[in-house]
Amino acid sequence: MKLQSKIAYSIIPLVLSSIFLLGTWSIKKAGENIHKSTFLYMDTVIDAYMPDIEKNHQLLVKNGLETIGSFVSEYKKHAVRTAENLTLPDRSMLVFIPRMWYQ
Repeated sequence: MKLQSKIAYSIIPLVLSSIFLLGTWSIKKAGENIHKSTFLYMDTVIDAYMPDIEKNHQLLVKNGLETIGSFVSEYKKHAVRTAENLTLPDRSMLVFIPRMWYQ
């Protein structure tokens, strides 16, 4: 066997294993970043929505209307309408990466 063949056979596994390790690492980092950005987005949307709910609840309690069903149901309907009008992206992509790939 020539020296050139020996060198090639010894370098090829090193190159392939480094490519595999780099791919595994990049999938792990991408999964972590997708997870973080998704939860940050969800927290932002909920933080924008919750003050309105709290304000309506405090208004009910302040006026003593929390036991009157018609007022409670109307405020619930208002909360649902507010939730439906939240600004969400028109189009988004959800990527599922199995946990076993990035642990």
